[in-house]
Amino acid sequence: MTLPPQNRRFGPVAARLASGFGANLLGKVWVTLIQFLSVPVLTATWGAEGFGIWLMLIAIPSYLALADAGLSAAAATDVTKAVAAANYDHAIQSFQTSWLFTSLMTLGMAAATGFGLLVWIASLETVAGPWRAETLSWAVVFTIFGTLCSLQMGIFQTVYQATNKYAVGTALRDIGYPLQGFAVMAVALLGGDLASATAASAAVAALLLILYAVVILRMEPWLRLGFAHASWRMLRQLLRPSLASFALTGANSFGLQAVVVTIGWALGPAAAAVFATARMISRTPLQFAGLLSRASLPELIKSIERADTSLTSRLMRLNIWAASIVMAPALLILLFWGPELLQLLSGGTLHAERTLFVLLALAALCNVIWTVLAMPLLAQNRHGEYAWMVLGLNVLVALVPFFPNSGVIAAAAAMLVAEGVVALVVRGKT
Repeated sequence: MTLPPQNRRFGPVAARLASGFGANLLGKVWVTLIQFLSVPVLTATWGAEGFGIWLMLIAIPSYLALADAGLSAAAATDVTKAVAAANYDHAIQSFQTSWLFTSLMTLGMAAATGFGLLVWIASLETVAGPWRAETLSWAVVFTIFGTLCSLQMGIFQTVYQATNKYAVGTALRDIGYPLQGFAVMAVALLGGDLASATAASAAVAALLLILYAVVILRMEPWLRLGFAHASWRMLRQLLRPSLASFALTGANSFGLQAVVVTIGWALGPAAAAVFATARMISRTPLQFAGLLSRASLPELIKSIERADTSLTSRLMRLNIWAASIVMAPALLILLFWGPELLQLLSGGTLHAERTLFVLLALAALCNVIWTVLAMPLLAQNRHGEYAWMVLGLNVLVALVPFFPNSGVIAAAAAMLVAEGVVALVVRGKT
């Protein structure tokens, strides 16, 4: 039987979506596995305070990612369009421009962050938790080095995405999470401290970066390393969409990581551990709900560029259905058994009110809604239309723990309000 032209056209797209979805699914399985294993392992070996400090420490990568200023995300869309048009000269210019300026900015941010944290740690008379100041200082250094390696991989990922190798790039990059997670847990179980654990994690990140670069260079002979084709003209072209991506990255940092830091600062590391773990449980379904939408982004970029409205609509319907299938049962589980999951996961070490899970689960639902609806805007580099609002709202969320009589419930409520407002705004733009 001969397939209609529309179905023939969708065949290769469906195959790439399936492989991309599979790669994303595997990555989220790794993330979920490590997150759920690390809670009992690290709380048992390092205690609640030690685990809370660990959670505050691994917020560093989110802040260093801000130094990228969204260039990698903007370049990913630009390189995808260029490769689809077989304009490899433009693709190389965009890649090298992104690589040069992202590398310079992240190195500068890393140096400033590292210096500031080391000075602060040295000034402390006492350090909460089981480690000395020297141990925390080395942990900061190793964490920053590992983060720089991961950020370099993010630049190379633009080429994987642009050349229909999204699944390969995602699978290779995501394997770092379980390898680093198992390295940290192994060191902790063997009696190692925070510095040793972060050193092992950084070593894994460095080796993966080398592998990641070698693979794409062999698969795409047109790709050239170096900065000879980088230009200010290309940087100016990428700047507007990159700043919008920067705002979204910053919003993610403030809404997810900064609030853990501020809770730990205002209420103590143990409270940070409770909030971060409860939020991790509530957002686990969210990670799976976005598997297809992330895999579909390269296809959306190309379909919108070709003005193929039929394919664009079909992709969006698939994204909405995939997210709904995941979130509906997950919400029921969280609403009824959230606190019990937290106690089970932490071996009875961490406890939270049911209200906390209700608020966090609804916030996760709102986040899924606006993230899926915003995909066409992201595919056109139009995310500046809502990104700065998201950043502003999440900065406010991160400041909530400093308000008088505020606690983890207030922080969760603020997160729900912020996500709900963004969902309404994005819906109005699509």
